[in-house]
Amino acid sequence: MHSETAFRKKIDTFSRVNHKNFVNLIGYCEEDEPFTRMMVFEYTPNGTLFEHLHVEEADHLDWPARMRTVMGTMYCLQYMHELNPPVPHCNLNSKSIFLTDDYAAKITEIDFWSDY
Repeated sequence: MHSETAFRKKIDTFSRVNHKNFVNLIGYCEEDEPFTRMMVFEYTPNGTLFEHLHVEEADHLDWPARMRTVMGTMYCLQYMHELNPPVPHCNLNSKSIFLTDDYAAKITEIDFWSDY
């Protein structure tokens, strides 16, 4: 029951946040037989910020790409905190920031268990 509540709460959250630097929820699936819950998000081809900062095989970000990522993240967080009621990000880290093909930041919040 907690998982179902968390799933629905995340769908509500993703539906409320409409910002270019927040990952878009494209759709979701609720099947009862077999029991399946799934969310489908937009594709971010450059992986996570964590990969670009800590994985040697990944391309390292130049200064303009880093600034673009930081500014996009901050604009999105400001937007989220100005919503009524505000939408806090429970665990913002480099693994929750995805990068588009032009290295724009896309924040996501998919940790279900932090809410319970």
